[in-house]
Amino acid sequence: MSHPQYLLFQLRELACDAKIGKDRHFIAADRKQDIGKRVGLWVVIINVSIGSTFFSSFKSLLDPQVITSAFSFLAAALAGIGTYFNFSKDVENHRKVGNLYLSISRRTNDLLASYRDGFVDRNQLKE
Repeated sequence: MSHPQYLLFQLRELACDAKIGKDRHFIAADRKQDIGKRVGLWVVIINVSIGSTFFSSFKSLLDPQVITSAFSFLAAALAGIGTYFNFSKDVENHRKVGNLYLSISRRTNDLLASYRDGFVDRNQLKE
């Protein structure tokens, strides 16, 4: 019985491509999560600064009301950017796709192992 070399090659390539796809989606999810955390952290820091007496200490240099207004605008802009780009939804979607690729990779490797161990024959491998 000859080995279906091309089919085996294709299955190995599918498992490898799926693993690469998984890795890329998980990396993208981590990157989006990091950006979302940074934007959110700055929104919190700015809003806490606005709500405190922090800007009143600059009375001699600048009008605290002007600084407060500018930082309020900045906080609102950052919050709007976070909402518009919806980083948490992107993270969720990238992780979901990454898990699908992981499943494909695992199932393909399981199929190849079953073939090598003789549990699956050539016809079943084709299917």
